[in-house]
Amino acid sequence: MLPRLWGEGKFSSIDTPTLNHIASLGVTHVWYTGLQRHSSNQPFTKGFPGSPYAICDHYDTNPYLADDESNRLEELKTLFERTHAAGLKIIIDFIPNHVGRDYGRSPLFPDRPRLGSDDDKTVHWKDTNDFFYYPGQALVLPEGRQWDENPAMASGDEYSPTPSPNSWFDTIRINYCPWHTPTWDKILDVLDYWCSLGADGFRCDMVEMVPAEFFRWAIAEIKSKYPGTVFVAEAYQKENYGTWHDAGFDLLYDKSILYDRVMDLMRGRMGADGLQHCFVSTNAREKLLSFLENHDEPRFPSPLFGDDISRESAPLSLSLLADRSSFLIYFGQESGERAEEETRWRTSIFDFRITPSMKSFTSYVRFGTPMEEERVAFLNRFRYLMALSHLEEFDGGESQDLSNLCPSPATQMLFLRRSASGAYLLFCNFSPVGTDDRIFISGESALSLGLHEGTIPLSAGPWDYSVTKYE
Repeated sequence: MLPRLWGEGKFSSIDTPTLNHIASLGVTHVWYTGLQRHSSNQPFTKGFPGSPYAICDHYDTNPYLADDESNRLEELKTLFERTHAAGLKIIIDFIPNHVGRDYGRSPLFPDRPRLGSDDDKTVHWKDTNDFFYYPGQALVLPEGRQWDENPAMASGDEYSPTPSPNSWFDTIRINYCPWHTPTWDKILDVLDYWCSLGADGFRCDMVEMVPAEFFRWAIAEIKSKYPGTVFVAEAYQKENYGTWHDAGFDLLYDKSILYDRVMDLMRGRMGADGLQHCFVSTNAREKLLSFLENHDEPRFPSPLFGDDISRESAPLSLSLLADRSSFLIYFGQESGERAEEETRWRTSIFDFRITPSMKSFTSYVRFGTPMEEERVAFLNRFRYLMALSHLEEFDGGESQDLSNLCPSPATQMLFLRRSASGAYLLFCNFSPVGTDDRIFISGESALSLGLHEGTIPLSAGPWDYSVTKYE
């Protein structure tokens, strides 16, 4: 969740009713986005208060989040204590690839390690430098923006003293080497600091832009001092997933495997049979973090994805129940938030804009203010699915894809989830028309599939699912 967009946008808005609501969904961790102090109200910032991924001080938090700015770190610690008291663990963003352009200019703790403090700015690159420089060239920002930076430094995603309008021009790229350098030690200190404040894990931003050697070392160091710390990798190149597993990450973004295919299905670019390859190794998917929404993607009920919350039950049940992967909920998703007032139907991470529907949901959670019946009904369905996901058969049981048995594989998927406690059949209907089919599994076919002879019901409404006990 993005604290600046919840309630009054303060730490205190994430109150006990809010945390009880989150816990009631069966959530184990809360990912707080935008806690570390970021660049704000500067000529180069994107929006106001700016991107939470352009950090200007790793050891401070954003003053605007506090009721009393001078007491902001204590208020942050109180939020952490409140979160833990609700039985929830805390994940925060770790942005290893870049910092904001005004990084280090007004540090809260001057004695803490600071990137760039000992750099040789007369050269473009040096293994002991923390940043990349363009000696003799001043920074030229796009769109006529003015910022005093000479020599210019490389931006987060572009090596140039004149970054382009579509680049991360509000950031400065950090120089990593695939061998141990002082930069590694400075970044490790950031992780250690936040663990000491009470963070239980890190969602690591754009890991593919940083050497795996650094993460292998840093993760091992943190886990040796803070056992149980969770590391989540924002990684997209599925062919390299093994590299990040080996580096010590607990979970990897499942965008390139399942999310992209679900998007194709919902937009009519492929049938459900195109999803089957996503579950070839269903029991190995426990290292993946599935999702239907996050801050980089459009809201599901938007016209860019699923069109309406009435079409969400089938893909949601598939993502939650088909295998042992973990699942990410983006705040407001459980109420059917559409972000319809936002550009590209994405909840803004750059501004203070809160949609009327999000305000309504926040009031419903915190104060019990009435909310539209359709959204309350969707929230109840969401809760039920979350409860199912915690049953032993779904949470830790084996998964078997039986979709080839479906009479309409272009719109139907079928999974058997079983453990020592029992078994369930999950049927997903990706069709605007309901179905009430039956399939009979004969003795020989049942034996080859490890099933028993009998009839399997395939019944679900339009874009819906069904879960039946398999006995």
